[in-house]
Amino acid sequence: MADLTAQNKWEPLATDNSDREKIWSKSRTFAGDVWFRFRRKPTAIAGFVIIIALMLFALVGPLFTPYDYSVQNLEVVNVPPVMKVYQIPNGDYLYITTALKVISVTPDGKLSGQLRKVRDESDKSMTIFDADGTEVALYYGGSPYVIADEATGSIYPSKTMLNKSYILGTDALGRDVLTRLMYGTRISMLVALMAAFVNLIIGMNENVILEKNENYWDAENVSLQKVTFRYVLDQATALTAYESGEVDGVASIPSSDFARLKAENAGVQTSPSYGTVYYDFNCSAEPVNNVLVRKAICLAIDRQSIIDNVVQVDAQPAYSFLAPGYSVDGKDITEGRESFGLSATADVEGAQAALAEAGYPNGEGFPTLTLSYYDNDTVKKVVEAMAEMLKNNLNINVEVSSNEWSIFYDDVQKGNYQVAAMGWSADYVNPMSFLPLCKTGDSSNNLFYSNADYDALVDQVKAENDPTKAAELTLQADAIVSNDYAVLPLYYKSNNYLMHDNISGFYMTASGNLFFKDVKVG
Repeated sequence: MADLTAQNKWEPLATDNSDREKIWSKSRTFAGDVWFRFRRKPTAIAGFVIIIALMLFALVGPLFTPYDYSVQNLEVVNVPPVMKVYQIPNGDYLYITTALKVISVTPDGKLSGQLRKVRDESDKSMTIFDADGTEVALYYGGSPYVIADEATGSIYPSKTMLNKSYILGTDALGRDVLTRLMYGTRISMLVALMAAFVNLIIGMNENVILEKNENYWDAENVSLQKVTFRYVLDQATALTAYESGEVDGVASIPSSDFARLKAENAGVQTSPSYGTVYYDFNCSAEPVNNVLVRKAICLAIDRQSIIDNVVQVDAQPAYSFLAPGYSVDGKDITEGRESFGLSATADVEGAQAALAEAGYPNGEGFPTLTLSYYDNDTVKKVVEAMAEMLKNNLNINVEVSSNEWSIFYDDVQKGNYQVAAMGWSADYVNPMSFLPLCKTGDSSNNLFYSNADYDALVDQVKAENDPTKAAELTLQADAIVSNDYAVLPLYYKSNNYLMHDNISGFYMTASGNLFFKDVKVG
């Protein structure tokens, strides 16, 4: 077994490709593959069982209840499933309703109807009822209301009892809640089935077919006659269709299947995406308000290990928050850009030196650092890997904290964090989709970072009409914020998609646009 020490634990395990071409099992049909995937997912099976249970509850359940969903019994209004009852001498029990009525309850928990009111004695805050010839008093002068002996005023003993007549109780009109719930579930399921049926009908036609335009100016160089787009929301279903040969390509790959598909040479294609995965530093919060601390943290992260072993995608290690993808005169403006002291692997020596210069030699005296993230399995794994790297490489204590997105992002916007999982996918391919993220006072600046020189450069980029000059100013601004280590860059995003080997000439732009002009089949 390999030595899993702190130095090599993030290295991928050795693999043997000698058996990759062997057939280990019979090939499955599309339906068979769906069933295979379904039964391997416990959550899917649990959901299926729940649906079956709800169907039985709604369809068969009413056959076993003696009540109609619409029948009202005003003698037993608002009776709960668990009742507090008072035992009277004849052995029966009495329950007090919210309307100050008294219901007789048998010893086995069944309701037998309201008692007849004999008289009111409002001066004593009581009402007298007849219980099979015995007068009992409902005393409402205190809380809770009680049943007492009319003659002596002594309170009868009480206990809790399950409502055997109405398992879930009754509503304000004395209707059985369980029966109404069954019928309500029946209606809800009918609506759901109708929606699913409509979606199925629409889904049958959820194809967009594009045919070659013979009037296109360059039609003679377009060999593709027709392209059919199918909209499949479930990635697993789309992948199954691809692997069965039902479709020629899939626009996105489930992260859980990426490593397998790449290893199998299943047609994985990668193109740059104008986006960066990075972590926000709260530049106003200690200790990360110190640029040397931020530098130490950035140097201590093994980006390549996170890419290869955690997220398992084709991606480029990031050394700046500004992603590649924007070109001027056919050249990416970030080409040849410096790395700002960062590297694909961790620079442990450099990280420790920066932390010592910040006043924390070997991590001594450094407060516990909190890495915040939103609920996501992949992000969770990345955060945990980063926490361990920081612990091993900087000797600092790290805690991780998660929340649902809305709460997490609200905290980020308010500055209630130290280091937070973030990232950016630009809405359009232009540096101005990135630069405001670090500009003083901008609503998208959750770093609480401020640099007057950077702000001035961003304003110049915004006003510059010459693309070449704007690119130069952009790189200057990028260098300022990168040398200040305002963010912790991890990797640049990529568009990962699938395309069978018989398809050539297809490509995807950094903004995710698809181009089929030069596509050839065969």
